[in-house]
Amino acid sequence: MEENIELCLVSDKEIHNNILQALLKYINPEYYIDSIQAMDDWTYSNLVDIDDINLVDDYIALNRIVTITCSDYFMNRVGVSVEKKKDKYHYDGWFKLSDECSEEKYARILEELEAAVREMNPDICAIGREMYVDLDLPVNEIKSDASGVDIWISKN
Repeated sequence: MEENIELCLVSDKEIHNNILQALLKYINPEYYIDSIQAMDDWTYSNLVDIDDINLVDDYIALNRIVTITCSDYFMNRVGVSVEKKKDKYHYDGWFKLSDECSEEKYARILEELEAAVREMNPDICAIGREMYVDLDLPVNEIKSDASGVDIWISKN
C-alpha cells in the first residue's frame, strides 16, 4: 500500500525549490523529472507542459499554478505545486512511497520535515498524511477546518 505524505504552506517567499529538495531526499537519489506543468486554475484550464525548469519562475510570475513532479525507478514520487495569490505563495508538496511507511519511519520523516520547514519560516504550514487544508481561509480558521494534519508550524 502506498503512503502519501503531504505538506501545505503559505509563505511570502518563493521557496518551491527548497520544498522540492526537502521532499526529494525521501526517494532514490537517481530520480528524474516526470513533468513540469502550468495551468490557470485547479480545473487544469490552459494546461501547458514546461520543457525547462528554469522557466518555472516566469510562469509563477504570470500567476499560473505550476506543478513539478519527480519519480524514481522504484515508483516513489515527489511533487510540489505553487500558486501565487496576491503577495503570498501557496504550496502543496507531497511524496508517495511505493511501500508502507512504519510509524517509526513516519515519525522520523515528520521530525525531519518539520526541521526543514521551520528553516523556511512559513506563515503557516501543515504536515500529515492524506490531508485536507484550505489555505484560502483566514489563517485563524485554517486549523479548525483541516483534517489529517499531524504537525502545524506558524511563523516565528
